[in-house]
Amino acid sequence: MPYPEMHQGFVLDKDPSSPSSVTSSITIGATTEKVFHQTRNDASVQSNLASVGDSARNWPLCQKVAVSIGAILCFLVITLATSIYIASIPGIMGEFRIGKTLAILPVTLYALGFVIGPIFTSALSEEFGRQYLYKTSLLLHFIFTIVGASASNFRTIAVCRALAGVVGSPSVSVFAGVLNDLWQMPGDRLGVPLFVMYGLGGAAAPTIGPLVGESIVAVHGWRSSFWLTAILVGACAAGMLFVPETFGPEIQRRSRKGPRCGLRNAFGSACRRPFELLWFEPIILPTAAVVTMSQVVVFILYAGYPVILERTYHFSSYQVGLSFLPLLIGTLLAAPVLAILDSRKRAPDQSSPEDHLVGAMLSAILLPVSLLW
Repeated sequence: MPYPEMHQGFVLDKDPSSPSSVTSSITIGATTEKVFHQTRNDASVQSNLASVGDSARNWPLCQKVAVSIGAILCFLVITLATSIYIASIPGIMGEFRIGKTLAILPVTLYALGFVIGPIFTSALSEEFGRQYLYKTSLLLHFIFTIVGASASNFRTIAVCRALAGVVGSPSVSVFAGVLNDLWQMPGDRLGVPLFVMYGLGGAAAPTIGPLVGESIVAVHGWRSSFWLTAILVGACAAGMLFVPETFGPEIQRRSRKGPRCGLRNAFGSACRRPFELLWFEPIILPTAAVVTMSQVVVFILYAGYPVILERTYHFSSYQVGLSFLPLLIGTLLAAPVLAILDSRKRAPDQSSPEDHLVGAMLSAILLPVSLLW
């Protein structure tokens, strides 16, 4: 069976003392192996939230749209910072007298931060809400970016980029949760284009980062890419400062002063849950592998384009930035293709999660073909 819950021996046990706690177990013969334990929202809880007004989906439409656009812009800025640093590499090499391989290291460190951060932030946002998490994240990212812009040695730049990646990573998962808190998918027609904008923004921002960086670095020097990032992140932090909590269970918990599981248990769940999903959900591991390989290819292009095009083809820095535009064009062309594939799905009450894999299967074939072209 593709999913454990479809197996006849799969049993759901609910702790009567905690109606929102679901413990999933697989019964094999006379033994029961505990597989998954996490806090989830019951359908009755969600309906109660909507009925008593404790749901962000009941906010005025203009407020929901404003918060959604703010979340999208924050996600775009944080992902833009991934590649905007590339424009500063020649200046950093010249000032600190280091090689190109070492100068590219902060790009890798920032990306590694995106791997480490969501492991903890996703679970923490469910336990403590999203509001304080992303506000703290944006503030710390702003601080580390300023420190990197003022760095007097390369070690400071590398450390600040790594820390900025870790603290900025909640934009990958938490802001997607904010959109989910605000819109009922796929029922809300306005929510669909906002989710599309969120996905396209995250994919397109890194592709335009080198072009934006080259445009400003050519005039103001390598530190200007850091200062521009700091300005954009600071503006996002200021814009999201007064946004209230959107996570329904957290709103209800605050209004009723309900108990929490504690920071230690939250961290334990955050560390354990990704490995449980990788082990017990068959779809997670191959999906993660495909996404990882596609991101590896993109970051290889980020690091390789400046070296190959400047040394071999004698491109200028601005021309190197323009060479990333095909990635943006491909991202924009993928949107209507996915829309067409989704329109061919069955009715919502008859569709299955596998219906969304058609586009992924197509891309899994076309990606290696494009690399061998």
